[in-house]
Amino acid sequence: MVTGMWTKYKNGEISRVEYRNYVAQNHGFKDGKEYLAYLLKQRGFNSNKECNEHLAKLRGFKNYDDYKRNYRHSTGKQKPMSNKEAKGVYLGVYIGERILSKIFQNVQRMPYNYPGYDFICSKNFRVNVKCSCYRKKYNTWQFTIDCNKDVDYYLFIAFDDINTLNPLHIWLIKSDEIIYTNISSKKLYDKKSFTIYNSSKQLEKYSKYEQIDKLEKLIECCNILKEANLE
Repeated sequence: MVTGMWTKYKNGEISRVEYRNYVAQNHGFKDGKEYLAYLLKQRGFNSNKECNEHLAKLRGFKNYDDYKRNYRHSTGKQKPMSNKEAKGVYLGVYIGERILSKIFQNVQRMPYNYPGYDFICSKNFRVNVKCSCYRKKYNTWQFTIDCNKDVDYYLFIAFDDINTLNPLHIWLIKSDEIIYTNISSKKLYDKKSFTIYNSSKQLEKYSKYEQIDKLEKLIECCNILKEANLE
């Protein structure tokens, strides 16, 4: 049965958290967090962070962040900041601060890195913009939310990858929208992260939140910016 759940996870029918919780419950634990805490304690660690730091140093790295950075660069998932990654960050700033003000009329942009949200729309709603590049290994787009309740809507923008940064989807979802999964339901702002799988079932599920007209404008603006600033 675990094998069957693994297949569902790989096909995007259930999330990673749902799969981990299922495995944990099969071992008699409440959820994946409780099972992970048990495994870490068995190995002499007080937290996952402590374990990761220890393993990174055993592999010759300064710390876990150093290991992750090296791994992303060596696998080609992320380029050094002097190359394509820097371009991605630059484009991200433009998307958050400039492009969206052209897609949404009469917006009030917040300063860069303003806590809580990125702009206020013409209807006085606070909107937080979240961007994600497609993760081929997991067949997903994952957006970090960090249980932010100081916002009325989340605007999720899905790109193909860090190198080309072509927008593929835009979803606009109310922060208090209830997100249903196979084993739980939570309001969006109660989640640490939000994942959308690149499967027909998931894309159909969230199709009612898609902003097709805004996506077309975003693609046009991104192409202009890349030609003018990123070549």
